[in-house]
Amino acid sequence: MNPQNELSSLTELIFTLHNRVTVWKTISASNTGLSPSQSNALEIIGHNYSLKMKELASQLGVSTGTLTATIDRLEKKKLVVRKNSEHDRRSIMLYLTENGRALFLDNYKKQLEFTRAMTTSLTAADKKALLSALDCIVGKLREMTP
Repeated sequence: MNPQNELSSLTELIFTLHNRVTVWKTISASNTGLSPSQSNALEIIGHNYSLKMKELASQLGVSTGTLTATIDRLEKKKLVVRKNSEHDRRSIMLYLTENGRALFLDNYKKQLEFTRAMTTSLTAADKKALLSALDCIVGKLREMTP
């Protein structure tokens, strides 16, 4: 395959993967009564134990004003709590409640099953190569995006 065709194929596959995963995440979120943005926020907080509002907004690529509405809804559902930072009174820290942690863990189990289903036809060597390639790509994305 020539380099231009290879680049075109990679681009198509990357964006198809993104779109299909987004569809799955949207359906999965709606099954829990959350919007995709609420589900994404819950997931990121869950993986970090606690997080500053500003850090979460950055990871989601939204303003803190936009994030405030999402967090308000998660608080009303008793999934997240806000607390002032012990180290910087101007910073707001986000934590999952017990219910939020339970939902996060349930969603994470579903993500693991989804990943298992997607990769079931890969050999162990294929999985290792995929893991290495994705790790490299995600590292590059972190360099390229805020």
